Amino acid sequence: MKKLKKSLLALLTAAVMLSVMFAPKTAVKTDAADATTQSLQDQLNSLSTQIKEYEKQISDLSDQKASEMEIKANLDALSAVTQQKISTAEALSDQLKSQIETTTAGIAEKEEAIKTTFNKFLERMVVSYEEGDASYLSIILNSSDMADFLTKMDMVSSMLEYDRNLKIQYENERTELQAAKTSLEEAQELQSTVIDDLEADKANYELLSEQQANYIKTLEDDLSKANSAYEQAKAQENALDAELQAYLYQLAIQQQKLEEERRAQEAARAAQGNTEDNTSNTDATNVFVGGGFAWPLPGYSGISSGFGWRTLGGYSDFHRGIDIPAPSGTPIHASKGGQVLRAEFNGSYGNFVLIDHGNGESTLYAHQSMIGCGVGQYVNQGDVIGYVGTTGYSTGNHLHFEVRINGEPNNPLSYVSP
Repeated sequence: MKKLKKSLLALLTAAVMLSVMFAPKTAVKTDAADATTQSLQDQLNSLSTQIKEYEKQISDLSDQKASEMEIKANLDALSAVTQQKISTAEALSDQLKSQIETTTAGIAEKEEAIKTTFNKFLERMVVSYEEGDASYLSIILNSSDMADFLTKMDMVSSMLEYDRNLKIQYENERTELQAAKTSLEEAQELQSTVIDDLEADKANYELLSEQQANYIKTLEDDLSKANSAYEQAKAQENALDAELQAYLYQLAIQQQKLEEERRAQEAARAAQGNTEDNTSNTDATNVFVGGGFAWPLPGYSGISSGFGWRTLGGYSDFHRGIDIPAPSGTPIHASKGGQVLRAEFNGSYGNFVLIDHGNGESTLYAHQSMIGCGVGQYVNQGDVIGYVGTTGYSTGNHLHFEVRINGEPNNPLSYVSP
């Protein structure tokens, strides 16, 4: 009977051991590609495609001897997209730097965890080697009764299960470590490529910015081309000015009417002894009345061209604002809080932004390299709404700044000072 019992226990122990040795391995899930990194890569690819398209358009226009202003407009668009690509590449580089730091720290933690798991595994291997199956049989054979026998069988199974899980844990940790190292290598390789491309884009942007600044100057060597370009730009400027004057004038009338209605309602409520505010949503339209204007380019106080009549390219020209020179890409700040009415390109003004401040007041910011806000957006005084450039009819990087009252241009120096 004892011999039969030993044989049965040996078979049971062997069965458990076989289940440990030949148990299926747990699949290790790998993390999906970082969504932010992928999104930035997609944006870079899209911007690179746009840059190639603008370069081809400029080349085709040059071959076709298109109008100089048309070529200049495409140069402006190429400059804006290149600047946007640089900003996106810098964001991706920062994201990759953070990802590399996080992954490196994770690898160190995984290596430490693997070391701990491996040491535990070695300890169990040593115990198994020294005691062998006899230790398990000894535990089971020393059972006092059937209940004790079943309890110790569960205990032996748990010990063997622990060994199996320890082995799986070790294998999983090694797989995860290798995946992390591969991810780190890929991130480092991508970061190196992005940095190289970024430096090339910055060099190209400097050349492009210089090309923009010199393009109109080059035209001046050919008087007929310069005259044609000036007349074309001036016609576009005058058309936009007439449109803005009419639009802003009507807006001022509408705002004045709303203000008068609001005051009438307040007076009526006061007369009735009712202080509850029942103003309608229409009356609650943002008006932004009150507060002064601020200089739009902090740190740059020079004025290269003032408000009023001037001579430009041999022509007598009325300058509707002031020109403030600054390097390309310098942030432009909202002179006063308000709502963005226009954020678009014009042949003369280039990329420009128009902000309504209520009470008939508005400001305009022209020749931007890249617009930093959208139509309908509400901005606070000091918010960045774009970046200095030389788009449109411009011979150098500067901000053309206007202050308009009921649509009419006024001397900005009557409202702001450096």
